[in-house]
Amino acid sequence: MRTSIFLLCLCLISMTNSFAQFDNWLNCLSGENAQDLLETESFLWVGTTGGLVKIDKNQSDATIFYNRANSPLPSNTVNYITRDSDNKIWGSATHIFSIEDDKWTSYPEVTGKPLIDKDGAVVVVNESKIFLWNGSGFDTIIKPDSIPTHLFNDAAINQTNNDIWISSATFGLFNVVRYSNGTWTVCDSNNSILPWESPTGNKFSFDPNGDLWLSANGLFKLDDEEWTTPIDLDAFEFEGNITDVAHNDNGNLKLLENSFTSDLDHRIITINNGNISFERINLLTDNKVDLKTYPNFITFSNDQNHLYVGFENRGLWSNQSLSWEKIATTNTIFSSNSLRIAEDLEENIYVTAYNGNHPNPHTIYKFEENEFQDKSFIYPFSDLITNNDIQFINGTNGEQWLLANRKLYQYNSGIWTDANFPDLIDDVDENNSIVHFDIYGDTWLFEQYNSYTFYKKDNEWTSYTWADHGARSGEYFSIIHHPVYNELWLSTYNGISTYNYDTQSWDLIEPREIGLSNNQTKLVVGKNDKVFGVSQNKFFEIVNRDSIKIIDTDPSLNLKVYNALYFDDDDDKIYVGYNRGVFIYDGIGFEFLNNGNSGITDERITSIIKDKNGNFWFAGIGGISIFNPDGEIIGFDQEIHTEVENLDKGLDFVIFPNPTSQEIQIKWDENANTSGIEIYTIDGKRIFYKNVSINENSIRVNHLTPGTYIIKTLSPDKRDSVKKLIIF
Repeated sequence: MRTSIFLLCLCLISMTNSFAQFDNWLNCLSGENAQDLLETESFLWVGTTGGLVKIDKNQSDATIFYNRANSPLPSNTVNYITRDSDNKIWGSATHIFSIEDDKWTSYPEVTGKPLIDKDGAVVVVNESKIFLWNGSGFDTIIKPDSIPTHLFNDAAINQTNNDIWISSATFGLFNVVRYSNGTWTVCDSNNSILPWESPTGNKFSFDPNGDLWLSANGLFKLDDEEWTTPIDLDAFEFEGNITDVAHNDNGNLKLLENSFTSDLDHRIITINNGNISFERINLLTDNKVDLKTYPNFITFSNDQNHLYVGFENRGLWSNQSLSWEKIATTNTIFSSNSLRIAEDLEENIYVTAYNGNHPNPHTIYKFEENEFQDKSFIYPFSDLITNNDIQFINGTNGEQWLLANRKLYQYNSGIWTDANFPDLIDDVDENNSIVHFDIYGDTWLFEQYNSYTFYKKDNEWTSYTWADHGARSGEYFSIIHHPVYNELWLSTYNGISTYNYDTQSWDLIEPREIGLSNNQTKLVVGKNDKVFGVSQNKFFEIVNRDSIKIIDTDPSLNLKVYNALYFDDDDDKIYVGYNRGVFIYDGIGFEFLNNGNSGITDERITSIIKDKNGNFWFAGIGGISIFNPDGEIIGFDQEIHTEVENLDKGLDFVIFPNPTSQEIQIKWDENANTSGIEIYTIDGKRIFYKNVSINENSIRVNHLTPGTYIIKTLSPDKRDSVKKLIIF
């Protein structure tokens, strides 16, 4: 089977309001981190890190609202979503917004989690304030200084007396705060059985009797104003941390357990009249889609017949009778919005996805001729699953080098191999080094762990130690040639090490001594051979070895060495990524690209490249934004394309009708032996799983959006069978 995945543009899913996308921008965002869910009579509203998703439950049509592209959504990261008694939708991104009859309203001064009180009005809660809706705006209640303030975890409101509960933690230190009729009280380990430390979870839930439950390094219930532990989870082989709690109308309790040991061991724990049972969340059966995940929330459907479970990197799933179904919340192939980009010698663009602390082997894609190709399982990329940052380096003889995860590889005559310098001394670890080819064609090798530096000139290696160059082991933020001084400059953790080619000597510039507050800098050579840099909220020009010129010190830009710094020699401009966009410096003034005047994602930009068509790619923790300053983006197809060859294999079953829109019938071969059915999207994401036997012969597929899918039967003897399924 061969699948090809083409770039998905921002507006592939039909949009329902009148805001137009910026014509010269294209965004790639993932909605596979499902953070909250609201179910109404006709729709599912899903808050994701790739926009707000509205799914028609009857038609299975999806609308994705994006920041500034087709809606006034404040941010593409939607944390919470709810509805008041007037059917007005309330959500939280960078701040609170509402939707009523397709009219959007933003409240920039109001941040936190929106709740609905016993009268049906919205109340917004964060770690230090409560905002009460008065019909036209919000009144503010400020938490007194005597109440400890930690980082916000969750909030809930009692539907009987409007008491507000807030859970928060800082560096694990945990407390619960209650606001009742103007009075604030604190519950923590000093006055209750609540734990003193609870780094994750910390979610509230009210049961049908109005009793409050809390997951916080265990399970707690408020009983007669005292926190109790009604269930001893340790007695039932409790294996992890409870991340969320849900109750149905009959009082059944569902706990979402995040395993401490393996992503294959997340569980749903059911407690019914004191009886406890476990169901493992087994979404990961195929190595190709073995994506590390984290369960975010669990909730019962309105009809109480099934569960909705939201995951990090896995999106939204429905669970009923041990059967899992994927609910589409994204229109891209990326599982994460934390992306970086690199360009190789042939001007192919590579995208790497980073899933927080979860190593993921399905993360490296090559973009070539409008097509993303998964390279995650091809050497050398298969070695790099723990790191998302890659760098291609051009050699002096047409060869190419790859630096990734502190490992070095070389590409020659169409073959990648581990880096090898046969004439180097035996004790050097080439694979844990950085290679650099200077303007003279000479080779530099910087070993990262021992701070050794090797310089090859006229086929002879010279070695230097930390005592010579002063560069501490670790990450090299930039390597440049200073054209004025004829020096090699290395910016590292403890300053800028300089090598003078004329005197063949080293020196160390400590940025703190020339006006910066931090020794860590990132440097680039710009127009007229001037050297510019970023360091700790400062953008500056190095005037000479002893002084700098501060160009901008706006702390709101939050400049750090991990931000992108790029010089475009076509128009002599420097592009600098910051925490909400990119600013462009032309030597005189600044131009800002942010979510107010462009289609750029509203998160930190960590890498920038310019492709062969003149398009700029901006990537960071908010996805990818592609921009052409001259107008229309060049070289991108605006449609989804898939190519499938030799998909059908196996003789164990036949499906009909195919194409279909409602239900498929399965005719099993008389020798068939099956244990389950899976359905995949064409890009390899599993969206449906069900335990079946050959006695079952029908599956409903009316929840699937039109397109081509892969249906697979699982066999105990590993003789799996695959067919192509078309939904119209």
